[in-house]
Amino acid sequence: MFQLALAYDTIGVDRPELSRQWFERIISRYPDAPWAAAARESMEANDEQAIVRQRQNRLLAKYNRNHDGVLDPSERQAMEKDPEYQRETEASTQDQLESQLRAIFKRFDANGDGLLDQNEPERLRRDIFVYSEFPPKMLIGRAKIVAPLLTKSLPVADRLLWQYDINRDGALDMGELKALANDIQKRK
Repeated sequence: MFQLALAYDTIGVDRPELSRQWFERIISRYPDAPWAAAARESMEANDEQAIVRQRQNRLLAKYNRNHDGVLDPSERQAMEKDPEYQRETEASTQDQLESQLRAIFKRFDANGDGLLDQNEPERLRRDIFVYSEFPPKMLIGRAKIVAPLLTKSLPVADRLLWQYDINRDGALDMGELKALANDIQKRK
């Protein structure tokens, strides 16, 4: 079943709906098995890739005036000047940021309370520090999960909480982590 799901994914024959059906069968048949967890992760990644590919196809269909399958510099320039494209890109960027932040919480929220509290921000900070020391070429495909927070100047956990824990509950929630990510992106 796993091979069928992967065969239909966006890297395979690009039939994400069939890929999703096979992943869902795995999850329903083996809900507590490691296969189910792998299927959930693969299904989420495939869904994200399908959305990206659909957007790319829409943009290509709309802005590729000479229908050669590639946006040449003048077509790309026209696309980037279009206010509709700019709004869609901003919305897409925010959606991607939300998805990445959810993945960060999933990975670093050890107690599963929906907050980064106690030692969790420091663990996140250590991982970010390690990734920030790598040359950019080595990061391709590796630091995706912490990408919105990637900086060499991330403060220590106590200072991070002092600066971004707006409600002073001793932890970072999704909104507070998003504020941190937006500040980091502005400084780049």
